[in-house]
Amino acid sequence: MDRRRHRDRAGGQSRHRGPGPHALGRGRAGRRELPQAARRSSRRRLDGQQEARLVALTYSAPPEGHQRWRVRLLADRLVALQVVESVS
Repeated sequence: MDRRRHRDRAGGQSRHRGPGPHALGRGRAGRRELPQAARRSSRRRLDGQQEARLVALTYSAPPEGHQRWRVRLLADRLVALQVVESVS
């Protein structure tokens, strides 16, 4: 049974609340932390301004001939607008 889809009969709320206490370790000063594997291991590709431009672009109308934005279309548009030099 998929626990994420199982609903409590009384309130309709999901019983699954995410990773249990056993999945979180204690870091500095006793705060709970995600396991090492769950942390970001790569550098950010966009800074804050570039990310804001990307978000604004996703909410704009897609190019003519397309029903919605696709990742490749967004990447190409960011390069065309000179927001980034390239996207790999």
